[in-house]
Amino acid sequence: YVDITGLAVTITPQSASNKILVRACMYNGVASNNVNFFRLLRGSTFINQPSGTSSSGASYNAHAFSYYDAAYQDNTSIELLDSPATTSATTYKIQMGVTGGTACINAFASSTSNYFGISTITAMEVSA
Repeated sequence: YVDITGLAVTITPQSASNKILVRACMYNGVASNNVNFFRLLRGSTFINQPSGTSSSGASYNAHAFSYYDAAYQDNTSIELLDSPATTSATTYKIQMGVTGGTACINAFASSTSNYFGISTITAMEVSA
């Protein structure tokens, strides 16, 4: 997994008992017969990690994924309610992994294409 440049947000909760709703939408592409995996981190911690292992092993546990049987682009989203239990500035970020080939963010899997999109991440404080 690697950090996706530009897909991070910092929020400072007003109360340690409040929760943070994080929404992320990734416009992504990858070469055919490969999978993009996405996970949400608070700082450097993979939060709300799914239990169990995938057929590819625990390293591919993720909050979201996209599978391609042909080279094209897709929108993939994550929405998670977190309890950071702090009033300190807290950073959330998205990381991406791929089973093979070249993965793209905000672009079609082919470098010759003119199809582009915008990926976003938003954090909102929710009162306890």
